[in-house]
Amino acid sequence: MTSISLILAVALLTGIVSQLLANFLRIPGIVILLFVGIILGQDGTGLIATHYLGDFLPEIVSSSVAIILFEGGLGLKFSQLKFESKMITRLITSGALITAAGGTLAARLFLHWDWRLCLLFGTLVIVTGPTVIAPLLQRIKVRKNIRTILNAEAVLIDPIGAILALVVLEVIVSASDSSMTHGLLEFLSRFGFGVVAGLAAGFLLASLLKWKSLVPAKYANIFTLATILSVFHGCNGFMPESGIMAVTLSGIVVGNLNVPFHKELLDFKEQLTVMLIGMLFVLLAADIRLSSVFALGYGGIYVVAALIFIVRPLQVHWCSRGLHLTWAEIAFISWLSPRGIVAAAVASLFSTTLTQAGIDGGEALRAAVFLVITSTVVIQGLLASPLSQLLGVRLKQVGFLIFGAHSLSRLMAKILRHAGEEVTLVDRSETNINAADALGFRAIDGDALSPSILKRAHVELKRYIISATANDTLNLMILRRCRQISKNGKGMVATKSQQFDDKSLSTALASQMFGGQFDVNEWSHMIDSNRVQLIKAKIESPKVFNAAVIDGYFQKKPLQMLPLFLEVKSNIEIFSKENAALDCQFLYLLIYAGIIDEVEGEAAQCGIGSFSYVPLN
Repeated sequence: MTSISLILAVALLTGIVSQLLANFLRIPGIVILLFVGIILGQDGTGLIATHYLGDFLPEIVSSSVAIILFEGGLGLKFSQLKFESKMITRLITSGALITAAGGTLAARLFLHWDWRLCLLFGTLVIVTGPTVIAPLLQRIKVRKNIRTILNAEAVLIDPIGAILALVVLEVIVSASDSSMTHGLLEFLSRFGFGVVAGLAAGFLLASLLKWKSLVPAKYANIFTLATILSVFHGCNGFMPESGIMAVTLSGIVVGNLNVPFHKELLDFKEQLTVMLIGMLFVLLAADIRLSSVFALGYGGIYVVAALIFIVRPLQVHWCSRGLHLTWAEIAFISWLSPRGIVAAAVASLFSTTLTQAGIDGGEALRAAVFLVITSTVVIQGLLASPLSQLLGVRLKQVGFLIFGAHSLSRLMAKILRHAGEEVTLVDRSETNINAADALGFRAIDGDALSPSILKRAHVELKRYIISATANDTLNLMILRRCRQISKNGKGMVATKSQQFDDKSLSTALASQMFGGQFDVNEWSHMIDSNRVQLIKAKIESPKVFNAAVIDGYFQKKPLQMLPLFLEVKSNIEIFSKENAALDCQFLYLLIYAGIIDEVEGEAAQCGIGSFSYVPLN
């Protein structure tokens, strides 16, 4: 193929198909992308002939990297970073210098390169990359502190590493005119300019997005995209490579300010990033000559081994000294440092620049970086999941996910929190979300059927998945969509009619919550108007209680009595006919105030003993 348009179209298509295949096989997408790129590239079928792209390839790569890093910055929250700020700061400062020094020495020792080339290699392998880390952590689900540290390091180290490597390159290329002091000043000036420009652009963009009459919802995504590309290329035009820092910080600023279209922005940028990552890795892998990689010999393998087994563990142990991390957490962070698209893109740029400057080794440098990317992604990516299980840092199924953040759900969330459970609520109502936020719950504003919302809610890690909106059909659809992501967790569906039979519930692996039909809106209204009382009842006779449940006692007063939870030893469970058979000690019961005396009189007949009243506030 000689047509630029056709080459890009094929790269796009193969990139998406490769990621779909990787998702089906449940392996890191970059593994498939790299191999597909090699097969379609110069040393394979030659279908993707990247040399026809010429100078157009670096422009495509740089613009795509800008969008990817902006998207990475959007996901970094200051509220999460502050608890791990010391570790993150160390990793991107002194830790980066350790990696640069280790990579430089490894290249000198095993590849016997010129010191200038070794130093370039050392600075190039500083970066890890959100394009690889983020998908891995989405699939593995490790502890929150590990996820925060690795994500933040990946996003923040990319611009730092890229700027540092470019300054080193310029010092090397123009050695007669420059000095290390001049190089340091260049790094600080570009870094500083990128920081100032990024903060200014981020605050300006967030302010404009809040101005709804100026930027309507339907234009928010494309306006943001155009702005970010303008900021990136504008900063680069004024001061080379400062744009990468500017767009990263812009993303962080916008992500932490209360912009009205934040959810839509995240969804759009996430899909765009997936498309660009697929295309870029296919193009860059197709552009690599395998003969250059093989020419590295055993020295290349030794360099990769040194980076994985010596340099990275040394870096992490140094940065974690005196902190709260356990040995298992340190070991996992030490293992996971795959390189990504920024390392590949900058290495391709450096290869061309060195060749034009008449300095030997540009192709060998790019081949070595490509070997590091491929090896770390394949080895660390494939072994990350079993290692997280072995070290015990993988999250277990905990907490409750509730769809619908109305008054009844918020009351349920209060009871669960008091019992020590973690609760996440999802709703599209701004009023309900704000009310849940005010109570200190994790509340996600979004469409419960959206895969990105379900991922943010970590549906696969929840012990209970509760679909309790006022729409019966929607409740079942939500559970079915959740089951497409994960079969884990007990599913509970709220229903106010008898339209769902056992077969329809079984397809969603769900049960009727609270033992039968009830009206979400009616009970929420009664809670708001203070017409109900929450009672914690002691179950004296579990067998009698179970018989009462089977007999339908609690369903005989549909708008007067609603059983919510059962306390089973140290766990709290949703009330259902299935759970009633468990050895329960307590029942949380919502009762219409006018019939409390009547229910207390009938309590013994249902195996219930003493009542204790629980405040609703």
